[in-house]
Amino acid sequence: MKKIGKHILKTLNYVFVVSLSVLCLMEIAYRYQWIDFYKTEFNALNQNMPSDCQKRILVFGDSFSAQQESYVNLLRETHPETCIYNAAVPGTGIMQTRIIAKSRIEKVHPQMVIYQMYLGNDLIDIHHPINWAKLNPMRNLYWWLSDRFRVVAHLNHKLGQLSHAAASDIDNAHDPKNEASFSVDKYSSRTKLYLKSDSKYLDKSVRALEDYDRRIQKLLEGIEYLRSVTPKTCPLVVLMIPHCTQVNDHYFEQYQSLGAKFPDKSSYMTAEYDLLAQLRSHFSDDDITFINPLPSLRKHDLVEKPLYYANDPHLNANGHKVLHHFFAPIIKPYIE
Repeated sequence: MKKIGKHILKTLNYVFVVSLSVLCLMEIAYRYQWIDFYKTEFNALNQNMPSDCQKRILVFGDSFSAQQESYVNLLRETHPETCIYNAAVPGTGIMQTRIIAKSRIEKVHPQMVIYQMYLGNDLIDIHHPINWAKLNPMRNLYWWLSDRFRVVAHLNHKLGQLSHAAASDIDNAHDPKNEASFSVDKYSSRTKLYLKSDSKYLDKSVRALEDYDRRIQKLLEGIEYLRSVTPKTCPLVVLMIPHCTQVNDHYFEQYQSLGAKFPDKSSYMTAEYDLLAQLRSHFSDDDITFINPLPSLRKHDLVEKPLYYANDPHLNANGHKVLHHFFAPIIKPYIE
């Protein structure tokens, strides 16, 4: 019996060492992009792009920029003479952008680089809000592992793509973006997961509070790196998309019903990006241009004509039109 126990222990130890070695090798390959891990996404968003463009813009971002109805595609429609390359990847942030930035810039040779941020989860995706008391162990373990091995999150992203591709029309009907009216039960499960882990994460993100110093430092380092690999003659524009709760009271109240805690509503709603103020103070205006569309979104968001989905924190088609209307004049000098 002892021999069997030792054999099992030895086998488990062997499996652990091999698995860890494979994971480390994959992480190195991912970090240094030995192969283009996001080639599929890049090709899908940049089909039929001419090779002889005189004017080129490169966009980094997450699902806000990768959406079919996004402001990026609206910019393409209004400026067909300019090649706008979309390097956005859903579910990513500054940590992934700094991994792919250099190779994308060398490939495209842009005259302008845009980095789209999102206050809703960019900071907590740098260091996930692990909560052993409220989340199941597997979720905490996944977040702990993916914070240290970024390739784990990438593999999960790929598995998610396969699951989505295999989904039936019935499954797709349950997409929160397809729901016309707000419902706690039907709201984005990812959002509810974050709120379950930390009910104050939005307040901390918007107001740059408490234990978010480490996350903000990582964000600053990532933007610094992006600036360093962007040619000095190439403008770098950072577009920060606000969370819906900053835009209109009805979103704020909906998030309260989802469990979000805002200890000081007045400070939250008037923050006007405390994080953005930190970023602007860290970088010279000559180095980076920071764009805040919050006032424009607040002006145009109406209960009868919302800019965000009812059960998902993303901008809807109307929201992207407003964002495009605001953003296009800012980059017009670089396009003409």
